[in-house]
Amino acid sequence: MTSVFARSRSLLAHAVIILLGLTLLVGAAGFALWAGRVDVAGYALRRILVDQGFGPVDFRLEVVEPGLVVARDLRLRGGALRLSNLELRFSFADIIESRIESLALRGLHLDLELGAGGPLVGGASLATSGGEDTGGSVLGGLAVESLALEDVTVVVHRAGGDMTARLSTAAHIGGDRIDSAGLTAHLSGPIGGAARAIDLTASGLSLDLAGGGLRLGLREARIAEANIPWTLDGAALDLDLAGDVTAVTLTRAMVRNLQAPERLVPVEVAGKITMKGDALTVSATAWAPGLAGVTFAIDGDYDLAASKGGAHVTLGPLDFAPKGLQPAAISPALDLPLKAVTGRLSLAGDLRVEGEKISSALDLVLSGVGFQADVVTVSDLNTKIRITRPWPLATAAGQSLSATVASGGEQARITFKGRVPDPSRLMVERIGVEAAGGTISAENFDVEMGQPAMRARFNVNGVDLGEVTRVLGIQGLDGTGILDGTVPLSVAGDEVAITDAQLSARGPGVLRYRPDNLPPQIAQAGAEVDLVLRALTDFHYDSLGLTFGKAVGGEGFVRLAMAGANPAVMDSQPFNFNIRIESNFARLADLVLLGLRSAQDLLGRAAGSVRP
Repeated sequence: MTSVFARSRSLLAHAVIILLGLTLLVGAAGFALWAGRVDVAGYALRRILVDQGFGPVDFRLEVVEPGLVVARDLRLRGGALRLSNLELRFSFADIIESRIESLALRGLHLDLELGAGGPLVGGASLATSGGEDTGGSVLGGLAVESLALEDVTVVVHRAGGDMTARLSTAAHIGGDRIDSAGLTAHLSGPIGGAARAIDLTASGLSLDLAGGGLRLGLREARIAEANIPWTLDGAALDLDLAGDVTAVTLTRAMVRNLQAPERLVPVEVAGKITMKGDALTVSATAWAPGLAGVTFAIDGDYDLAASKGGAHVTLGPLDFAPKGLQPAAISPALDLPLKAVTGRLSLAGDLRVEGEKISSALDLVLSGVGFQADVVTVSDLNTKIRITRPWPLATAAGQSLSATVASGGEQARITFKGRVPDPSRLMVERIGVEAAGGTISAENFDVEMGQPAMRARFNVNGVDLGEVTRVLGIQGLDGTGILDGTVPLSVAGDEVAITDAQLSARGPGVLRYRPDNLPPQIAQAGAEVDLVLRALTDFHYDSLGLTFGKAVGGEGFVRLAMAGANPAVMDSQPFNFNIRIESNFARLADLVLLGLRSAQDLLGRAAGSVRP
């Protein structure tokens, strides 16, 4: 009560001084006194500003008329608050009631320091006047009906580097609040170890100094950073400064990607950021309106001085269905050649940031995922992949994946174990293909995704002969039996090469060979050609070996070495055959290249699409 009385008495005294001076001026008590009106008004204004705690004060009055004061080059709080131009309009009745009709401030520069007791201006609290705490009232309790701020610069000095805000607005001051119908601002300074330039607009602004702190509220705000293709629209945002703690609370906002096509559909966000000294903590959630399950949450901390921090993040789970959610609905730019995606995806784990280095312990889980990609159909894909770096993509070693793949009437179950050191390379610890009744596997080889390129030795175990001849694409050849052996295979770009591949039958079986074009060995058999062809139409072998190969850019061949007989030819007369058959292994090459290109496409497009 004493503080209120003292403040009222002080304001009344100032009002009497101004009223007396201006009354003498209006009444033209004398030319000499009128000629000195600037000095009188300057004295009164200086006393008011000093009494309100803005000293030391320096300024130059240019206009003093009844109801109008214009001042230039103001320096308050010893220069911590500077002003190029001040234009004050008032009436005598308003002054007595501590009210001002309009106040225009142009070229204002304010230096703020974050002290233990709140924001400091020139070493004194922002909310202190005349040595007394006014309870946070703005301008010592004066009300301003119309406040215009043009070309205002506010610099916040902090250990991690100065933050600068340049703004313009029109507002109303009453008691301990400033309310504005609009704001445009440009903020710059170091954030996250890098220089940032942020543009901000808002349809509503409030500044509350109650309690000795500072609370800034923005409504329908839009925030954009020059080097980041993202914006925050329609934000309801509050900034609180109390002591050395700064808190930013986002009640709601829409995050939009500005790239075309969009990296992410618009999502709504809410959260809070708190900064104490150089320690920053973040808690936020995001969700895509209209897309069920598309939710994201993050909780973390960051040291601004050390430029390092961490966060725990979760995404989903996302449930995909052919007539429901699809990847393109979340990220139109993802550009994955996938159709009719089914199954569940989730992501959870930790991120670490140190300088410009990002590492992670994120688990990507796919359950029962299926899709169509080009001529391949994938189903029952299951995996849990530990991502050690989100960009460029990298995973831990020993990651496992299994899926069923179908193409051209053929189906295989694939199991994979390995890692992705970067999007351009796949390190395979083991890959197994369950097909044709057996298993084809290889271990410890790398796949270069850029060309693509690879070199591996595949082990064949218990594979059906008929399926092998079909995959090799040898015209007119099929049969029955179980084969084992090895196939050394290499890929360089669009070329597939096979070196000294050898397969042998486990036991007796049947081979049937009815070629449209005779191999040279048979064509040169002379009178025995017909006998050989009849024997090969239903040859019951006791032993069978296939040796085949294909040089880069050259034709392939298969050599059949077998012993047996045709029961319908010469009373099962035994034959030994060693036949070389030309083939380019087109079907095998297509399958190998399709697999590599699909992996290359998926990794490359996914990594490129998530790039900021």
